[in-house]
Amino acid sequence: VLLAENRSKEAEKRLQKCINSLQNYGDKPHRELLGVAMRFHAQALAEQGDARGAEKELLESAKILQDVGTEACVQFAYTLCDLCGLYLTQGRFAEAEQRITIATEILGTVFGTDFPEYKRADMIYAVCLYGDDESRMDSVRDGIVQLEYRFGSHHPNLRRALDRYFKALEERGDSARLEEAHRRFTVAGAKRK
Repeated sequence: VLLAENRSKEAEKRLQKCINSLQNYGDKPHRELLGVAMRFHAQALAEQGDARGAEKELLESAKILQDVGTEACVQFAYTLCDLCGLYLTQGRFAEAEQRITIATEILGTVFGTDFPEYKRADMIYAVCLYGDDESRMDSVRDGIVQLEYRFGSHHPNLRRALDRYFKALEERGDSARLEEAHRRFTVAGAKRK
């Protein structure tokens, strides 16, 4: 809830307490919860601008969830999606592509291709395939439109994708696309700066 309300500092502190507590358990259910808590903790770190800390947390989360086994495969796929999304924001497309195919395979097998998280993974994969920034930005915009139409304007993945898209456009100085995106997607509740 705190992450959804853009209160990442508060969320980060509470998640760290959960992580500290969960590290005392070695059974699979608690290890899976630890991996999930670390994924959300990474989101809070990323929202505060700590990309390095977020990456470290996501890599550890992925390792824990992979070690748990098949019962944690969906959470493992979610963590890979978050890690690949982080890599996209850093321009690390080859690293993202290597991992996102695993996530799409898991999510497609478990839920099918109409599942929101599968669509998110598929969008990340499509962005990895394009060779130039213009095509990548078009691919992101098209993926966001698909997410909005399929799952509604208040889906949490849509908000996160929009926040990253707006940030990328701002960093590029692409004021025309940024203004068009704000007009098109303000209903989705993305942060407008």
